[in-house]
Amino acid sequence: MSLKDDFVTVLNDMLVEQAVLIKESRTTDSFGNVTAITLPKITIECSIQPVTQKNWNVIEMGLPVSGTMVGYFKPTYTQFGTDYEVEEGDKIEWNNTLFRVEEIMSAPEHGSKVVFIKARLVRI
Repeated sequence: MSLKDDFVTVLNDMLVEQAVLIKESRTTDSFGNVTAITLPKITIECSIQPVTQKNWNVIEMGLPVSGTMVGYFKPTYTQFGTDYEVEEGDKIEWNNTLFRVEEIMSAPEHGSKVVFIKARLVRI
């Protein structure tokens, strides 16, 4: 096994919490009017943690907002043959609470592939 394989195995062992990724997709007509909104819900594995004092430096203005969390996600999730990525603006339902992905804080790469995604989540 390579170092990357070992890291991916450890990462998969850490991302064990179940959540739902909600991706909003809008269909527009030729005039730009929204004609349909779909909200596919994808079950994902992740790790979500409250912002702690040591994380404060990642929040603008130096202070966390009540309900701010840090989420760790896999680079992609596949459902019914379609790949989904966690992106800014997506919604995450976790522990009966809805969060918006406010900021992708980091997406470390190994070679040319993203290994995991770290994001700031805000309760909505």
